[in-house]
Amino acid sequence: MKKLIIVFLACMLLGLNVKAQPIIYAVTSEGNLNWYKHKGYQDGTPEMQGPVTIGFGGWNGFKSVFASTDIIYAITQDGNLVWYKHTGYQNGTTDMQGAVTIGFGGWDSYKSVFVSGNILYAITKKGDLLWYNHTGYQNGTTEIIGAKTISSGGWNAYKSVFGFGNIIYAITRDGDLVWYRHLGYYAGTPEMQGPVTIGFTGWQGYKSVFCGGKGIIYAISKDGNLYYYKHIGFQTGSTEMKGPILIGQTGWQSYLFVTSSH
Repeated sequence: MKKLIIVFLACMLLGLNVKAQPIIYAVTSEGNLNWYKHKGYQDGTPEMQGPVTIGFGGWNGFKSVFASTDIIYAITQDGNLVWYKHTGYQNGTTDMQGAVTIGFGGWDSYKSVFVSGNILYAITKKGDLLWYNHTGYQNGTTEIIGAKTISSGGWNAYKSVFGFGNIIYAITRDGDLVWYRHLGYYAGTPEMQGPVTIGFTGWQGYKSVFCGGKGIIYAISKDGNLYYYKHIGFQTGSTEMKGPILIGQTGWQSYLFVTSSH
């Protein structure tokens, strides 16, 4: 039993996730929430289940939408943080808990917000990276630890920032892909490995980029194609990368928000 616990904790520290088949959520311009399951996630084959509409109307009113496993967060136009739990996330059913407001005001002031597990990262307009721990993430209660500043300045220079586990990726204005590992992920301390450049040029051309866990990165081109990458060196920050592989043709650029469980 002790060995199993040690292995589980080691996997979490490395940014691994034991769940299979990443779930992709996409918000249409009409305000519906669509669900996809990428069955070919291990090797980048285009086996995809969906789209299935699991939320009808209203999702286009949010400032941003982002997900982690079965939890979906959204930021309202007036700055509240809203929580949902998609209990039907593995099968694409409409079973959903929420909306529950767990943060009141101020969340709209951030340049961007992304989630990894129950850890929320926020980038301020002056470029600081903040850490929050939503300890009530499983049941939608308002217990949130933070904000803690874990890195001061410079993060607003990135075109986009996203991550999974304790791995954070950032895209520079020049199009490079940069890797970080937040060693202080659980406690919100500032110990950080990186930045390490793992991809050179071209990444700025995508409309959006997001993580699927286990080193998987999805990217949507401006002409609406969905591409798959697998960062084989995600644990160490090495440049070993598989992709891009085309897994979805056209139409993806029409979504307002696209995010993935991880």
